[in-house]
Amino acid sequence: CSSIVGGESKDPVKQPSKENRTTAEGTAEDNNQEDELEFTIREN
Repeated sequence: CSSIVGGESKDPVKQPSKENRTTAEGTAEDNNQEDELEFTIREN
C-alpha cells in the first residue's frame, strides 16, 4: 500500500495498520510507510 496523498493519508493509513499489525513484516511495512509520508510532506 503505497498510495500517498500528503499528510491527510497518514491517520487513515496508520490507524488500521496498527490494529492489524501482528507480525514483524507488518511493523517493517508500517515504519517504511511512515518514512515515505514524512519525506513526501517535506518535499511539498
